[in-house]
Amino acid sequence: METEGIARLLKLTAQLMELHHENPFKVKSVANAAFQLDKTDIALGGKGLAELEAIPGIGKSIAHKIIEIEQSGSLQELDELLRKTPAGVVEMLSIKGIGPKKVAQLWEELQIESPGELLYACKENRLLELKGFGAKTQESVRKAIEFKMASKGFFHYAAVEKTALDLVAELKKKLSTDLVSITGDMRRKAIVVSKLEIVVGSEQQPDQIPVEEPGGIKTAFLYCHPDVFTRRLFETTGSKEHLDELSYAAFASKETAEPVSETVLYAALGMQYIEPELREGRGECLLAKAHRIPRLLETGDLKGALHNHSVWSDGVNTIKEMAEYCRDLGYQYLGMCDHSQSACG
Repeated sequence: METEGIARLLKLTAQLMELHHENPFKVKSVANAAFQLDKTDIALGGKGLAELEAIPGIGKSIAHKIIEIEQSGSLQELDELLRKTPAGVVEMLSIKGIGPKKVAQLWEELQIESPGELLYACKENRLLELKGFGAKTQESVRKAIEFKMASKGFFHYAAVEKTALDLVAELKKKLSTDLVSITGDMRRKAIVVSKLEIVVGSEQQPDQIPVEEPGGIKTAFLYCHPDVFTRRLFETTGSKEHLDELSYAAFASKETAEPVSETVLYAALGMQYIEPELREGRGECLLAKAHRIPRLLETGDLKGALHNHSVWSDGVNTIKEMAEYCRDLGYQYLGMCDHSQSACG
Protein backbone atom coordinates (compact mmCIF):
# COMPACT_ATOMS: atom_id res chain seq x y z
CA MET A 1 0.00 0.00 0.00
CA GLU A 2 1.22 3.48 -0.82
CA THR A 3 2.04 6.11 1.81
CA GLU A 4 -1.15 8.05 1.07
CA GLY A 5 -3.30 5.00 1.74
CA ILE A 6 -1.47 4.20 4.98
CA ALA A 7 -1.91 7.80 6.14
CA ARG A 8 -5.63 7.59 5.37
CA LEU A 9 -6.05 4.42 7.49
CA LEU A 10 -4.09 5.92 10.38
CA LYS A 11 -6.17 9.11 10.25
CA LEU A 12 -9.41 7.12 10.43
CA THR A 13 -7.97 5.07 13.30
CA ALA A 14 -7.17 8.26 15.24
CA GLN A 15 -10.64 9.68 14.56
CA LEU A 16 -12.38 6.52 15.79
CA MET A 17 -10.11 6.32 18.84
CA GLU A 18 -11.11 9.87 19.76
CA LEU A 19 -14.76 9.08 19.02
CA HIS A 20 -14.61 6.22 21.54
CA HIS A 21 -12.82 8.36 24.15
CA GLU A 22 -9.51 6.50 24.12
CA ASN A 23 -6.30 7.87 25.64
CA PRO A 24 -5.84 11.39 24.19
CA PHE A 25 -2.04 11.06 24.09
CA LYS A 26 -2.33 7.88 22.04
CA VAL A 27 -4.90 9.53 19.77
CA LYS A 28 -2.61 12.51 19.21
CA SER A 29 0.31 10.22 18.39
CA VAL A 30 -1.62 8.36 15.69
CA ALA A 31 -3.19 11.55 14.31
CA ASN A 32 0.19 13.29 14.13
CA ALA A 33 1.74 10.32 12.32
CA ALA A 34 -1.11 10.32 9.79
CA PHE A 35 -0.66 14.06 9.24
CA GLN A 36 3.10 13.77 8.75
CA LEU A 37 2.79 10.84 6.33
CA ASP A 38 0.09 12.61 4.32
CA LYS A 39 2.50 15.50 3.76
CA THR A 40 5.43 13.39 2.60
CA ASP A 41 6.29 11.32 -0.45
CA ILE A 42 8.49 8.85 1.43
CA ALA A 43 7.91 5.29 0.19
CA LEU A 44 7.21 3.05 3.19
CA GLY A 45 7.12 -0.30 1.40
CA GLY A 46 9.87 -2.71 2.43
CA LYS A 47 11.17 -0.56 5.27
CA GLY A 48 12.04 -2.29 8.52
CA LEU A 49 11.14 -1.21 12.05
CA ALA A 50 14.31 0.82 12.58
CA GLU A 51 13.95 2.64 9.23
CA LEU A 52 10.34 3.55 9.97
CA GLU A 53 11.15 4.81 13.47
CA ALA A 54 13.74 7.14 11.93
CA ILE A 55 10.99 9.01 10.05
CA PRO A 56 9.89 12.19 11.92
CA GLY A 57 6.63 11.65 13.81
CA ILE A 58 6.86 7.83 13.62
CA GLY A 59 7.52 6.06 16.90
CA LYS A 60 7.81 2.34 17.60
CA SER A 61 4.07 1.83 18.03
CA ILE A 62 3.21 3.60 14.78
CA ALA A 63 5.99 1.75 12.96
CA HIS A 64 4.40 -1.57 14.01
CA LYS A 65 1.04 -0.36 12.70
CA ILE A 66 2.57 0.60 9.34
CA ILE A 67 4.21 -2.82 9.00
CA GLU A 68 0.88 -4.51 9.84
CA ILE A 69 -0.91 -2.47 7.16
CA GLU A 70 1.86 -3.22 4.65
CA GLN A 71 1.67 -6.96 5.32
CA SER A 72 -2.09 -7.45 5.65
CA GLY A 73 -3.64 -4.45 3.92
CA SER A 74 -5.55 -3.57 7.08
CA LEU A 75 -5.13 -2.77 10.78
CA GLN A 76 -6.69 -4.98 13.44
CA GLU A 77 -7.18 -2.05 15.81
CA LEU A 78 -9.05 -0.14 13.12
CA ASP A 79 -11.17 -3.17 12.22
CA GLU A 80 -12.22 -3.54 15.87
CA LEU A 81 -13.15 0.14 16.09
CA LEU A 82 -15.18 -0.10 12.88
CA ARG A 83 -17.05 -3.16 14.19
CA LYS A 84 -18.43 -1.19 17.15
CA THR A 85 -19.23 1.97 15.17
CA PRO A 86 -22.32 2.35 12.94
CA ALA A 87 -21.36 3.00 9.32
CA GLY A 88 -23.37 6.23 9.32
CA VAL A 89 -21.42 7.54 12.32
CA VAL A 90 -18.16 6.81 10.49
CA GLU A 91 -19.54 8.76 7.52
CA MET A 92 -20.33 11.69 9.82
CA LEU A 93 -16.62 12.02 10.57
CA SER A 94 -16.11 13.37 7.05
CA ILE A 95 -18.56 16.26 7.52
CA LYS A 96 -16.72 19.55 7.49
CA GLY A 97 -17.02 21.56 10.70
CA ILE A 98 -17.42 18.75 13.22
CA GLY A 99 -14.63 16.57 14.57
CA PRO A 100 -14.76 13.22 16.41
CA LYS A 101 -15.67 14.81 19.76
CA LYS A 102 -18.74 16.54 18.37
CA VAL A 103 -19.73 13.45 16.38
CA ALA A 104 -19.51 11.42 19.60
CA GLN A 105 -21.68 14.00 21.35
CA LEU A 106 -24.30 13.84 18.59
CA TRP A 107 -24.27 10.03 18.66
CA GLU A 108 -24.39 9.62 22.43
CA GLU A 109 -26.71 12.47 23.41
CA LEU A 110 -29.07 12.69 20.44
CA GLN A 111 -28.68 9.12 19.09
CA ILE A 112 -27.89 10.50 15.63
CA GLU A 113 -26.26 7.78 13.52
CA SER A 114 -26.05 9.12 9.96
CA PRO A 115 -25.59 12.36 7.98
CA GLY A 116 -29.25 12.15 6.93
CA GLU A 117 -30.43 12.02 10.56
CA LEU A 118 -28.07 14.88 11.40
CA LEU A 119 -29.48 17.03 8.61
CA TYR A 120 -33.01 16.38 9.87
CA ALA A 121 -31.90 17.32 13.40
CA CYS A 122 -30.40 20.58 12.11
CA LYS A 123 -33.69 21.50 10.45
CA GLU A 124 -35.48 20.83 13.75
CA ASN A 125 -32.94 22.98 15.68
CA ARG A 126 -32.11 20.00 17.90
CA LEU A 127 -28.38 20.72 17.89
CA LEU A 128 -29.05 23.83 19.97
CA GLU A 129 -29.81 21.50 22.89
CA LEU A 130 -26.17 20.41 23.05
CA LYS A 131 -23.38 22.12 24.93
CA GLY A 132 -20.88 23.67 22.51
CA PHE A 133 -23.35 23.84 19.63
CA GLY A 134 -24.83 27.20 18.69
CA ALA A 135 -27.00 28.45 15.85
CA LYS A 136 -23.93 29.31 13.77
CA THR A 137 -22.43 25.82 14.15
CA GLN A 138 -25.77 24.18 13.38
CA GLU A 139 -26.14 26.23 10.20
CA SER A 140 -22.60 25.47 9.00
CA VAL A 141 -23.17 21.74 9.64
CA ARG A 142 -26.43 21.85 7.68
CA LYS A 143 -24.75 23.53 4.72
CA ALA A 144 -21.82 21.09 4.84
CA ILE A 145 -24.16 18.08 4.72
CA GLU A 146 -26.24 19.52 1.88
CA PHE A 147 -23.10 20.30 -0.10
CA LYS A 148 -21.74 16.80 0.52
CA MET A 149 -24.99 15.22 -0.63
CA ALA A 150 -25.18 17.43 -3.72
CA SER A 151 -21.59 16.65 -4.70
CA LYS A 152 -21.79 12.90 -4.08
CA GLY A 153 -20.39 11.03 -7.06
CA PHE A 154 -18.25 13.97 -8.16
CA PHE A 155 -14.48 14.06 -7.76
CA HIS A 156 -11.75 16.64 -8.07
CA TYR A 157 -9.57 15.74 -11.06
CA ALA A 158 -6.37 15.58 -9.00
CA ALA A 159 -7.98 13.12 -6.56
CA VAL A 160 -8.54 10.48 -9.25
CA GLU A 161 -5.75 11.24 -11.75
CA LYS A 162 -3.33 8.63 -10.35
CA THR A 163 -6.08 6.00 -10.19
CA ALA A 164 -6.85 6.62 -13.85
CA LEU A 165 -3.21 6.52 -14.98
CA ASP A 166 -2.55 3.33 -13.00
CA LEU A 167 -5.56 1.66 -14.62
CA VAL A 168 -4.38 2.68 -18.10
CA ALA A 169 -0.90 1.30 -17.37
CA GLU A 170 -2.42 -1.97 -16.15
CA LEU A 171 -4.50 -2.38 -19.31
CA LYS A 172 -1.55 -1.58 -21.58
CA LYS A 173 0.51 -4.26 -19.86
CA LYS A 174 -2.23 -6.90 -20.00
CA LEU A 175 -3.04 -6.20 -23.65
CA SER A 176 0.56 -5.57 -24.76
CA THR A 177 -0.56 -2.44 -26.60
CA ASP A 178 -0.29 1.33 -26.32
CA LEU A 179 -3.80 1.77 -27.70
CA VAL A 180 -5.28 2.59 -24.30
CA SER A 181 -6.09 6.12 -23.18
CA ILE A 182 -8.12 8.16 -20.75
CA THR A 183 -10.85 10.07 -22.57
CA GLY A 184 -13.82 12.34 -21.90
CA ASP A 185 -13.80 14.82 -19.02
CA MET A 186 -10.73 13.16 -17.50
CA ARG A 187 -8.65 13.64 -20.65
CA ARG A 188 -9.74 17.26 -20.82
CA LYS A 189 -8.59 17.58 -17.19
CA ALA A 190 -11.92 19.03 -16.13
CA ILE A 191 -11.73 20.37 -12.57
CA VAL A 192 -14.61 18.14 -11.44
CA VAL A 193 -15.36 14.72 -12.95
CA SER A 194 -18.10 12.18 -12.31
CA LYS A 195 -16.75 9.18 -14.20
CA LEU A 196 -13.58 7.70 -15.62
CA GLU A 197 -13.75 6.76 -19.30
CA ILE A 198 -11.03 4.73 -20.99
CA VAL A 199 -10.77 3.97 -24.71
CA VAL A 200 -9.26 0.57 -25.51
CA GLY A 201 -8.21 -0.42 -29.02
CA SER A 202 -8.37 -4.19 -28.88
CA GLU A 203 -9.86 -7.15 -30.72
CA GLN A 204 -10.40 -8.94 -27.41
CA GLN A 205 -13.81 -8.84 -25.75
CA PRO A 206 -14.18 -6.93 -22.45
CA ASP A 207 -14.75 -10.08 -20.40
CA GLN A 208 -11.45 -11.47 -21.67
CA ILE A 209 -9.55 -8.66 -19.97
CA PRO A 210 -9.69 -9.07 -16.18
CA VAL A 211 -8.93 -5.75 -14.54
CA GLU A 212 -9.55 -4.39 -11.07
CA GLU A 213 -11.79 -1.35 -11.40
CA PRO A 214 -11.19 1.56 -9.02
CA GLY A 215 -13.59 2.06 -6.15
CA GLY A 216 -15.66 5.20 -5.75
CA ILE A 217 -15.68 6.67 -9.23
CA LYS A 218 -17.80 5.14 -12.00
CA THR A 219 -15.66 3.60 -14.72
CA ALA A 220 -16.55 2.97 -18.37
CA PHE A 221 -14.38 1.04 -20.84
CA LEU A 222 -14.99 2.01 -24.46
CA TYR A 223 -13.71 -0.81 -26.65
CA CYS A 224 -13.07 -0.41 -30.37
CA HIS A 225 -11.10 -2.06 -33.15
CA PRO A 226 -7.42 -0.98 -33.18
CA ASP A 227 -7.84 0.48 -36.67
CA VAL A 228 -10.30 3.12 -35.45
CA PHE A 229 -8.66 3.88 -32.11
CA THR A 230 -7.53 7.43 -33.01
CA ARG A 231 -10.95 8.43 -34.33
CA ARG A 232 -12.71 6.90 -31.31
CA LEU A 233 -10.37 8.72 -28.93
CA PHE A 234 -10.99 11.99 -30.76
CA GLU A 235 -14.78 11.58 -30.75
CA THR A 236 -14.96 10.81 -27.04
CA THR A 237 -12.50 13.43 -25.80
CA GLY A 238 -14.13 16.71 -26.81
CA SER A 239 -17.31 18.04 -25.28
CA LYS A 240 -20.53 18.02 -27.36
CA GLU A 241 -20.09 21.78 -27.82
CA HIS A 242 -16.59 21.26 -29.21
CA LEU A 243 -17.75 18.67 -31.73
CA ASP A 244 -20.62 20.95 -32.75
CA GLU A 245 -18.17 23.82 -33.30
CA LEU A 246 -16.12 21.52 -35.51
CA SER A 247 -19.19 20.50 -37.53
CA TYR A 248 -17.71 17.08 -36.96
CA ALA A 249 -20.88 15.11 -37.73
CA ALA A 250 -20.85 16.34 -41.35
CA PHE A 251 -17.13 15.63 -41.63
CA ALA A 252 -17.44 12.12 -40.15
CA SER A 253 -20.22 11.21 -42.59
CA LYS A 254 -17.81 11.51 -45.49
CA GLU A 255 -15.70 8.52 -46.43
CA THR A 256 -12.19 9.38 -45.30
CA ALA A 257 -9.15 7.32 -44.44
CA GLU A 258 -8.61 6.58 -40.77
CA PRO A 259 -6.30 9.28 -39.31
CA VAL A 260 -2.96 8.13 -37.91
CA SER A 261 -3.09 10.84 -35.24
CA GLU A 262 -5.37 13.56 -33.90
CA THR A 263 -3.02 16.16 -35.42
CA VAL A 264 -3.76 14.69 -38.86
CA LEU A 265 -7.48 14.66 -38.10
CA TYR A 266 -7.51 18.35 -37.13
CA ALA A 267 -5.46 19.14 -40.24
CA ALA A 268 -8.12 17.41 -42.35
CA LEU A 269 -10.61 19.80 -40.76
CA GLY A 270 -8.37 22.72 -41.74
CA MET A 271 -7.30 23.39 -38.18
CA GLN A 272 -4.30 23.62 -35.93
CA TYR A 273 -4.09 20.80 -33.34
CA ILE A 274 -6.17 21.58 -30.25
CA GLU A 275 -4.97 20.24 -26.90
CA PRO A 276 -7.59 18.11 -25.05
CA GLU A 277 -7.79 20.68 -22.21
CA LEU A 278 -9.15 23.26 -24.66
CA ARG A 279 -11.81 21.11 -26.33
CA GLU A 280 -14.79 22.63 -24.52
CA GLY A 281 -16.56 24.49 -27.34
CA ARG A 282 -15.63 27.97 -26.18
CA GLY A 283 -14.38 29.43 -29.43
CA GLU A 284 -11.20 27.36 -29.67
CA CYS A 285 -12.13 26.13 -33.16
CA LEU A 286 -12.09 29.65 -34.58
CA LEU A 287 -8.63 30.16 -33.11
CA ALA A 288 -7.50 26.81 -34.52
CA LYS A 289 -8.68 27.74 -38.01
CA ALA A 290 -6.60 30.92 -37.74
CA HIS A 291 -3.69 28.91 -36.29
CA ARG A 292 -3.78 31.03 -33.16
CA ILE A 293 -4.16 28.32 -30.49
CA PRO A 294 -1.85 29.35 -27.61
CA ARG A 295 0.76 27.07 -26.09
CA LEU A 296 -0.45 25.74 -22.75
CA LEU A 297 1.53 26.48 -19.61
CA GLU A 298 3.95 23.76 -18.54
CA THR A 299 5.84 23.08 -15.32
CA GLY A 300 8.96 24.68 -16.78
CA ASP A 301 7.09 27.99 -17.15
CA LEU A 302 6.69 28.39 -13.39
CA LYS A 303 8.90 31.04 -11.80
CA GLY A 304 8.03 30.48 -8.16
CA ALA A 305 5.56 29.29 -5.53
CA LEU A 306 3.35 31.71 -3.61
CA HIS A 307 1.27 29.78 -1.06
CA ASN A 308 3.45 27.64 1.22
CA HIS A 309 3.41 26.49 4.86
CA SER A 310 6.51 25.56 6.87
CA VAL A 311 6.95 23.81 10.23
CA TRP A 312 6.04 27.12 11.84
CA SER A 313 2.40 26.17 11.16
CA ASP A 314 1.19 22.94 9.55
CA GLY A 315 3.94 22.27 6.98
CA VAL A 316 6.57 19.56 7.29
CA ASN A 317 9.70 21.40 6.06
CA THR A 318 11.65 24.36 7.37
CA ILE A 319 11.70 27.65 5.47
CA LYS A 320 15.40 27.07 4.74
CA GLU A 321 14.73 23.64 3.25
CA MET A 322 11.92 25.02 1.12
CA ALA A 323 13.98 27.97 -0.07
CA GLU A 324 16.87 25.70 -1.07
CA TYR A 325 14.50 23.36 -2.90
CA CYS A 326 12.95 26.26 -4.83
CA ARG A 327 16.43 27.54 -5.67
CA ASP A 328 17.35 24.11 -7.05
CA LEU A 329 14.21 24.19 -9.21
CA GLY A 330 15.34 27.50 -10.65
CA TYR A 331 12.48 29.46 -9.07
CA GLN A 332 12.83 33.20 -8.55
CA TYR A 333 10.60 33.56 -5.49
CA LEU A 334 8.96 31.71 -2.60
CA GLY A 335 5.92 33.05 -0.75
CA MET A 336 5.27 31.91 2.83
CA CYS A 337 1.75 31.78 4.28
CA ASP A 338 2.31 30.40 7.77
CA HIS A 339 -0.46 31.04 10.27
CA SER A 340 -1.04 30.48 13.96
CA GLN A 341 -0.75 26.96 15.37
CA SER A 342 -4.34 27.27 16.64
CA ALA A 343 -5.55 27.40 13.02
CA CYS A 344 -4.03 24.00 12.20
CA GLY A 345 -6.69 21.87 13.84
